[in-house]
Amino acid sequence: MSLLPIISNALVFGVVLGSILFATILVVVRINPEIMLRDYPPDVQAEHGPMSDRSKRQKPLVAILVLAEMFAVIVASLTPILDDAPAVGLLIIGLQLPATLTWLQQHYRQGIGYSSRGWKESETIAQLVTRMPSAVMYSNAPDVIYAILGRPATMIPRRTMTASNLPNPNYRAEIEQMTGTLRAANGVIVFFDRVNWRKYLPSAAELESSLGLRLVTKTNDGAIYQAH
Repeated sequence: MSLLPIISNALVFGVVLGSILFATILVVVRINPEIMLRDYPPDVQAEHGPMSDRSKRQKPLVAILVLAEMFAVIVASLTPILDDAPAVGLLIIGLQLPATLTWLQQHYRQGIGYSSRGWKESETIAQLVTRMPSAVMYSNAPDVIYAILGRPATMIPRRTMTASNLPNPNYRAEIEQMTGTLRAANGVIVFFDRVNWRKYLPSAAELESSLGLRLVTKTNDGAIYQAH
């Protein structure tokens, strides 16, 4: 049997699925862009703050809609293959099923994103809960702190601008403002080792050296500092 019809079928329905999902995203963003908040860059999430109750109610409905669209297109794409070549269609399903089940099982046990076991068992998070339940916080990952603890935190000043990669002209002033706030409130700077892709932020070592920070605690996944 020629594979050309199968490849052609996959391409056609791939375009169909992509078009449907793209249209769905446009409609969702038009109605309520906050529904897509968790898909925005972490910095945007941190600056936006918590999702509204309205968006929290709507988000599961959108997820169900997207899953239903995907399921419908997949079934539609397999129908001609199953009619013309049942063995090939069943083979495709059989090859995909183990990987799909493994993925579902893994994410069911470990969780996804901020709900994953790695974040829930974070030693740095545990230190914030037990030793600093109400401290003012700056962090290289305020989105993590808010998502897990529901507590506000502020992003440490950017050394370079994210959009242009040029030096932040207000960096020194923002650093001084952060230092003053921390000293006045006896706050802390929280660094997570796992969040290592934000190259536009100063490193923990850089701030520790330039600001004379005091190391409060070093954990297996980060560190917490205070300003003198």
